[in-house]
Amino acid sequence: MAAIRIVVADRSEAIFFDAKSRRSKPVEVARLVDAEAREHERELRTDRPGRTFESVGSARHAMEFHSARRAIAEQRFARRIARRLDTGARRGEFGRVVLVAGPRFLGALRRALSPTTRALLTTEERKNLVSLPDDERLAALRRII
Repeated sequence: MAAIRIVVADRSEAIFFDAKSRRSKPVEVARLVDAEAREHERELRTDRPGRTFESVGSARHAMEFHSARRAIAEQRFARRIARRLDTGARRGEFGRVVLVAGPRFLGALRRALSPTTRALLTTEERKNLVSLPDDERLAALRRII
């Protein structure tokens, strides 16, 4: 049993690490990738944004496109990560949870956790370490845990 389960995540990828103690080197145990979250905005839309008139004058401009689909994909991926953590917690695979993600996705992860897993959450770090090279990510994790 690993004492600490560490999740390093962003909206499209999650890397799970286990560490036996705060002093031990984290070891990667799993990865999850969400292909839909990696799609470009233009692939998530079906058409161009609408146009509107200014409230004063005759100027027209395109309306800003807000991607509800991207937000839904992000929430779905956060729930997928949370389910994996919940399963591990029920099996007794770890005694502590550390979450490392950018501020927005960290909030989505926290909301997706079950009360049981949330009780094991000891550390949250608002940093996106997913895109770092492996050695830099491991060095950052050792400072965090």
